[in-house]
Formats: sequence, C-alpha cells, structure tokens
Amino acid sequence: MNKDITEDFNISGLVGGNLRTYSYNSSYATTDYLNTPNVYNFGNSKNAVKIYNYDAPMQVGSGYYSFDFNYRNYVTLSTTGRLDKYSTFYDGYNTGFYPSVGLSTVLTEYLAIPE
Repeated sequence: MNKDITEDFNISGLVGGNLRTYSYNSSYATTDYLNTPNVYNFGNSKNAVKIYNYDAPMQVGSGYYSFDFNYRNYVTLSTTGRLDKYSTFYDGYNTGFYPSVGLSTVLTEYLAIPE
C-alpha cells in the first residue's frame, strides 16, 4: 500500500502472516548396565535394553506489519512489528512481540550544506 494523505504526508506499508508447521520424530535405545566395561553394544547389556520413540509436532503462527510515514521527503518514521504464537509453550507464555521504530532524514533536503 502506498497512499498520499495530503500533499505533504504519505504513508506506505504492508501486512502479512505465516504459519510454519513441522514435526520432529526420533527413536533411541539405551541400557543402564554393561556386563563388560567399555564394550558398547546392546548384546553386552545385563539389563533389558530400553527403546524410546519421541514425536514433537510444532506450529508457529506469525503476523507482521511494516509502515512508513513520510513528511515532504524530509522525515520518515518507520515502524515494524511481528507477533509469533508458539504451540509448544504454555498458555500465557506462548507469544512474543518484536517491534521496531526508526526515524530518518536527509539533511540536504532542507539545509544548505557547503560542498
């Protein structure tokens, strides 16, 4: 979006979103006692071998924006923000907001600077 509000003021910006989904799958085996020390194989296990499967699905939903406010090409105020919501964190602790603000100007647009 790019819109002239008046002859002196302009606003431009964008808004968007993203949904990232993935799943981590893992299997592993372990033992807690070896018959012969330093012989690392499951045939050397005195106790039963324990096998574990692990599945961790995750989603991150994100919304973001960026807006620039301009005055006569002299001054620009830039703002951005992003909000992430994580499916793997506890309710009340599963969101994060990341804002930014910047102000810029070009001095030669309104000041006579000797060359």
